[in-house]
Amino acid sequence: MALRTLKQWNQPLTPETLASYGALDFPPPEGPFEPSGTWEQVWQIWLLKPNRRQTNHLGFIRLRRQPGPSAGTFSLHVEQQVINFASLAVQEAELVCSSDATATPRTWTLRFRLLNFSGKALLTEDRPGRGAGAVPADGPLTSNWSFLEALQRHSAGAGGNLGPFTLLDELDKVEENQRLHFRGERTLKLGGEEVPVRWYERVGAATLPWFYYLDRRGRLLLALSGPTAYILNPHTLEEHRRVLWRLARRQKRRSK
Repeated sequence: MALRTLKQWNQPLTPETLASYGALDFPPPEGPFEPSGTWEQVWQIWLLKPNRRQTNHLGFIRLRRQPGPSAGTFSLHVEQQVINFASLAVQEAELVCSSDATATPRTWTLRFRLLNFSGKALLTEDRPGRGAGAVPADGPLTSNWSFLEALQRHSAGAGGNLGPFTLLDELDKVEENQRLHFRGERTLKLGGEEVPVRWYERVGAATLPWFYYLDRRGRLLLALSGPTAYILNPHTLEEHRRVLWRLARRQKRRSK
């Protein structure tokens, strides 16, 4: 019997539709936030699902920022976990970036692991350190991960448009002529509360448009592109553990 397609699969993903699916049912973050300081943030990777058997939770991105190691730089530790059909793709990166407008990655290392849902390694690959000088790019450079850091400093400083710049997707795929446009101020509903946000759009070659919503302190609360959302959900890691536990049980049953 064919599975019934959910209504959400046929609707554009917006902050309003995302809230109607219950993906924003948590209170807004409180307390101080300094984008150019030391912090850790975890965004849930949320995906529109075609049927009820699948989960909207696709994984997470965790960034840990520390100033230094030298003047005008900061270090960024990245952990990204993405749930695939039968495995978990884990990427861990260590970057040293310039504290400039695009958080230019100066040097980095990247480790990729493919795990089953119980945590057993299926594949491990360590990529040697690289530097921005090895990338064929004219003008400012960023990466999909370091851009999230740069965007928060930019918005906290009431920044407007930015670009053009080149973006390295997962420190590998080159996306040129990227531009960030300030779209204005609006509100975002989190946990039933209307939160004032600054709204940006990023467009460029080889990528779908991205929409970003940041609070007055510069926190990136939500990012949207196509069927995908990044959500600064405080329950992300707990939800990730629950989903992996269910998938591991299902995988184990199928292997018997």
